[in-house]
Amino acid sequence: MEILKVGDAAYPQFQSAEDKVTAVTEILRKDNDFKSVSKNSSMQSGHVPPHRAALAVKRGMDVAIGLAGTVAFLAAYPFLALLIKLESPGPALYAQVRVGLDQRRQRRGSLASAAQRRQATRMGAPRRNQDVGGKPFQIRKFRTMRADAEAQGPQLCEKGGDPRVTRVGRFLRSTHLDELPQFWNVLKGEMSFIGPRPERPHFTLRYFEHIPMYRERTRHVKPGITGLSQITLGYDDTLESVERKTHFDLAYRQSLAGLKAWFKMEGWILVNTIRYLLNRKPLVETEFTLPA
Repeated sequence: MEILKVGDAAYPQFQSAEDKVTAVTEILRKDNDFKSVSKNSSMQSGHVPPHRAALAVKRGMDVAIGLAGTVAFLAAYPFLALLIKLESPGPALYAQVRVGLDQRRQRRGSLASAAQRRQATRMGAPRRNQDVGGKPFQIRKFRTMRADAEAQGPQLCEKGGDPRVTRVGRFLRSTHLDELPQFWNVLKGEMSFIGPRPERPHFTLRYFEHIPMYRERTRHVKPGITGLSQITLGYDDTLESVERKTHFDLAYRQSLAGLKAWFKMEGWILVNTIRYLLNRKPLVETEFTLPA
């Protein structure tokens, strides 16, 4: 059964592909009787704690995948680093601060703890007395842009061909080889293989002001290399695309409340991550099926 047809059957009032695929995430999570996560829903997440067994199994998977991915990164580094340096001057790897797991109790409008604020400032987060949405940590990626790509400050990648991206960088992005160094973060426990995209503090502060429930996407859930929103909608290029992704991130987060629902969601994401990598485009632009 095609995924868009499933969406049509479940929610015939939805017209866009994004809304239909969002509807399918509700079907995947039906065992938990959660409310709809469509654009018309109230998005009541943040109150359902993750299932302890699901988190334990998830961490075991992350250790195995993180170890294998780190070995692959070390093996590929000499070749990919040479390609990057031959095309443009600058380091082969670059580091960025990202926002990780948020383990604090939910308090609407609360400020970050003093320790969290000090760590965020030390690692390069904005010097503001605000909650950045989780514990800051540092990731490394293969450089895909010119070394001076953000001389004017952080900015989203332009859709349809960002002029800052190098030719080697386009290949690395399309194959997602630029993300190989992040398997070390998975092995260390700062990230998970599957989870919401880890965002920069500069952007999380901006999204808090415009996107309802955005701060809930990493509450008790580690960010991931792949995830429901990443493989479904692809790269962010506008505030609206980030808002659409937030629905998917919260859908995944809620699936962790039950072991059966999490297994179903996790397996679906693993299978379709492979399809996403083979097609080199988000699933919303392709035809794909739900697992039996």
